[in-house]
Amino acid sequence: MLETDILNISMSHLSTIGLRSEDKPKQYKYGHNIKSIISDSSAHKEVSFISPSLIQITIAASEYTQAIFNDLYFGYLRINEQRKNLDFLINSNAQPAWVLVTAYYAAYFMANDISKANGRFVTNLSEADFMGLLSTQLKSFQNTVTVEANNPFFATVDHGQMSGEITLTLKKSSPKPHQIAWSNFSQIANKIKVRDDRLAYLMLLRSITSPEDPLWETPSTIRN
Repeated sequence: MLETDILNISMSHLSTIGLRSEDKPKQYKYGHNIKSIISDSSAHKEVSFISPSLIQITIAASEYTQAIFNDLYFGYLRINEQRKNLDFLINSNAQPAWVLVTAYYAAYFMANDISKANGRFVTNLSEADFMGLLSTQLKSFQNTVTVEANNPFFATVDHGQMSGEITLTLKKSSPKPHQIAWSNFSQIANKIKVRDDRLAYLMLLRSITSPEDPLWETPSTIRN
């Protein structure tokens, strides 16, 4: 019902940061995704630590958009399998709790992938990944940064200073990826403009995903 509107918003963002038709992979590669190019030093043009908890990475726009296509393709396959499992659980009269959890995670991964296509997402860097980024900096600065086993970051993507580049900004975040994912998706839902019979569905979607709506618990709260 609203999928075309969400797609148009996502494509608008990708076009803004330099999406080209030739960037769509001829063959999807599972290992070439957003997380891999964040941790792969050969994909970086520049890494800047603004502070111990704020990083900016410059990457070729084509490299980034190909990784996005890979993430979305394999994300679609995962969500489709979850949907099939959900149908099976419903048809076999499974425990309602299992049905609810399965439905939630399918929706969560979909919301996260849509947010990723719009340049706002949560990613987790391992200790080795974070150390790899940190190794590009002066030793005196490295000593000021705390590196943990898991390092959650909130990522935003913008057009780079030069043509053909994007700037990926990573801000250290609290380990609450589900809350952030739904907040990101809520912002996307607020961009949708409709005036036909889909308006009722849009208002319901906004209410369900908004952390400010007093009539609805957020999906992540219901999950807990």
